[in-house]
Amino acid sequence: MKFQCSALFYALFFAVTAPASGFDNAPLQITGEFWAELEPISLENAQYGPPSREEQIQAMLEEARFVFAGMIYGFSFTYTPSDTARRIDEVFTVEAAAEIPRGSPRLEVRQTYTSGGKVYAIIDYHLEDFEQYRLAAWEKNTTPRISGSGEGVYFTGPMEKITAHKNAVKSAVREHLRKKTYNKPNLAAGRFIFTETPRVFAEGGRYVSSVNIKLYLDELKPYTVF
Repeated sequence: MKFQCSALFYALFFAVTAPASGFDNAPLQITGEFWAELEPISLENAQYGPPSREEQIQAMLEEARFVFAGMIYGFSFTYTPSDTARRIDEVFTVEAAAEIPRGSPRLEVRQTYTSGGKVYAIIDYHLEDFEQYRLAAWEKNTTPRISGSGEGVYFTGPMEKITAHKNAVKSAVREHLRKKTYNKPNLAAGRFIFTETPRVFAEGGRYVSSVNIKLYLDELKPYTVF
């Protein structure tokens, strides 16, 4: 089963240099708050002593790069639900449409503070013109928002927050498909964007993320024979 994408959808992916007409209120930057533990517990690749402030900042910048790119450019995904009867394992893949370069001068730590054993950073990303148009177009689109939650392994390190974000998206996609189709598909494929910075906390040896996304479902491939 194929789904036709709207003209606006294709404009977002192929006409990123569109003129500013209609985008007078395009945001100049996006902002998110990120955090890192002052003294994290890590069992894998452990090193002596707590990480330096620079290492904490770099970990938060890496998460910000992932999240902000997901808000501006989005991701493509494929999803195969698990099926015990068919002996099929669940598979979920995510690929970024574009990345914010590591060390980009447009990515800026505006403020840091500590509270409750954590260091927090307010991070801004200053949008280029075509990114402003793209973000404004996403915001104008009326595609419904969906949400989900997912987990990552805390003891593996702070990059597991990104794993938790991806698993939260998988949860959102899985629940959306359950409501949309009676039979499990062989494959679902499409694109999504973060509509806001995901929320994440640590609990019981896990990072737990909650995400809100806009989902564009391009294809549902059914099973032809049981």
